[in-house]
Amino acid sequence: MSTYAYRFVGQEKLARRLSDFDLEQFFQLTATDIRAINEQFRTDHRAAAALRVPFLRAAGRPLDSFTVLPRNLLRYVGEAFNTSAPTIASLRSIYQRSQTRYKHQLWAKNHLRPRISMPRPKQNSWVSLHSTLQSQPIPMTSLRPAATGSMTAGS
Repeated sequence: MSTYAYRFVGQEKLARRLSDFDLEQFFQLTATDIRAINEQFRTDHRAAAALRVPFLRAAGRPLDSFTVLPRNLLRYVGEAFNTSAPTIASLRSIYQRSQTRYKHQLWAKNHLRPRISMPRPKQNSWVSLHSTLQSQPIPMTSLRPAATGSMTAGS
């Protein structure tokens, strides 16, 4: 894959303007994102929370609070939630309370965290494994490193 696809990874800030290509390729909200934001946040907090998700997805880190946000990104978020686009230019100026800012950041991280489902072992499987190991001790000779055969007594 081209390094072009990774150019936002690790960034703390955005340029004042995103190209239309960058906006479409790296900063789109999925239907799942929009549904989750609508379920989780009040109408007046949705745009602010939504700004966190595409940047975190593209950069792999939270957006700096002082960063001036591109107008086309603000407009896109407003359109995604059928509301007027936020006109305030930075995350710090959007939030009145820093606690809300951190809550949205934590929510975005949890929302984007990969969900790994591991099969749960049967309750008795651990008990049977433990009893098997208890009843069949491991001989000490099997714990010694295997001889490589390349070394001789005279070496």
